[in-house]
Amino acid sequence: PHRPPLSPLVSASAAQPPPPVSILQDPCTKPPSTGSREMAAPCTSILNDRLAVLLEDIFLLLPGAADLVRASAACVPFRQIATGSSFLRRFRKTHSPSFIGFVDYHGFRPALRPHTSAPIADAVARAAADFSFSFLPRPNRCSFTGDAGCWNVRDIRGGRVLLDRGPKREKGSVVFPELAVSDPLHRRYRLLPPIPDDLAVLVRDALDLTYSPKRRCQVVLGPVPVPAFKEVKVEPEDEETSFRVIWMAQCRTKPMAFLYSSSTG
Repeated sequence: PHRPPLSPLVSASAAQPPPPVSILQDPCTKPPSTGSREMAAPCTSILNDRLAVLLEDIFLLLPGAADLVRASAACVPFRQIATGSSFLRRFRKTHSPSFIGFVDYHGFRPALRPHTSAPIADAVARAAADFSFSFLPRPNRCSFTGDAGCWNVRDIRGGRVLLDRGPKREKGSVVFPELAVSDPLHRRYRLLPPIPDDLAVLVRDALDLTYSPKRRCQVVLGPVPVPAFKEVKVEPEDEETSFRVIWMAQCRTKPMAFLYSSSTG
């Protein structure tokens, strides 16, 4: 018997069953086309909110920060989730920070092998961080030993470094130095405003420090207190970046202290 020819609009391959679609198909790309010339667009974002939350929960199960870095390098959507501020706050709460070394008045001392953090510490020391503080305002020479005319490291707390330098002196000794709080890992800093004149005038006859020649004040990084009342709302970003600086001096008649808070100014 005579069979009618196939319609010219339908190819012979259309009679074959469609290829199976993997259940692991990327949810943010279009379904794969059966045509040989059309290619799926690369995934650049996660469009499914449920999947984004699920990936965050999976990333929280990773052992440490190094594993999170490797996972974020897999694709752009993974990196978007792994670098999100809300996710990083959750990750820090469940993962204690890795020990990569310590900073003293002679510079940064990275962890050495066979410590597990030695590779990361070496990368931080070589490229990531700037412990010469070259990003500070010029002249940006830094000293860990109190050299005159340089930024001098005075205190270290929570990854932040407090530095000071002249110029305001009294009889050759520094009383009200210029202060800066820096983050050498991210190469950021904040210059502190000078102590107002109406407060500075209260400091009279400040004594030299016995352990630091040519200085009449001590500056330290203070702890950031937790709000005592639940009604006091602290933004997570402010909680992570806030700091306090305490200026102290011993005058002939009484001690003096001033407090600077980054959250209130």
